[in-house]
Amino acid sequence: MTNCLCKHLLFTGLAFFLAASVWAQPASGEKETDAAAGDPLEQSIAAIKELKDGVLIVRLPSKHRKIEQLTQLLDNDKLSKRKRKRMQKLLDQAIEQRDRDGEGIWDAYTKNYDFSELYFTYDTSTVHLKNGLQSGFFLNAQKEVDPSISLAGRPFYLVGKGKVRERENSPGLDAFVILDKDFKRMKGPFPYYARYKTISVSYTNLVKPGESTRLMAVEAAKTFRNQFGYFYQRHVKKEKQDDSPQQKSTGQ
Repeated sequence: MTNCLCKHLLFTGLAFFLAASVWAQPASGEKETDAAAGDPLEQSIAAIKELKDGVLIVRLPSKHRKIEQLTQLLDNDKLSKRKRKRMQKLLDQAIEQRDRDGEGIWDAYTKNYDFSELYFTYDTSTVHLKNGLQSGFFLNAQKEVDPSISLAGRPFYLVGKGKVRERENSPGLDAFVILDKDFKRMKGPFPYYARYKTISVSYTNLVKPGESTRLMAVEAAKTFRNQFGYFYQRHVKKEKQDDSPQQKSTGQ
């Protein structure tokens, strides 16, 4: 009885091991990657190096859809005088908010972020980036499209909005997130997000209407600057120092 039980357990264990070995193999057509390419830390170090030598793209809100809809409504000759006045007021408010938010975000990043070069564009220009265009939609200091501003083949990352979970099963938290060139969210250990407090934003909107976007952008710009700088200092500069001839001769 004991021998039969042992043989049964041995057979079961061997079968499980063989099955696990098969499951661990890459599926047909999949490519195996080397350890460095698949290592999250190595990928993050490569990304921070790219960003340091590349461009962080900040997209400004255009309010394009809302402004376009209100403009079309105002083009209707049958619109009553009362409704026209109300639509015009909404249009003016949308344009004012767009300009105020854009100015706030622009100032927040130009004054508080210096880890890499910064480019600004409107959110409607995302399609140009996805289509592989390198210029023709970036804004100069006068907030005008300047064809001379070009990525010129340099790597770029973007600032987006989303929700993040700092712990498994924790609720999603509102945050600014960093996206790669394929518009996919970066992953840790790369410092890919900067939280903002929705309660503070709501309070600011009550006390200082229109200021919340600027304050959120300031907080995000500072957070990204500090996090990027710390990660670069810890993993890239330290690596260079360790590989320096002086460091090697000291270690010998």
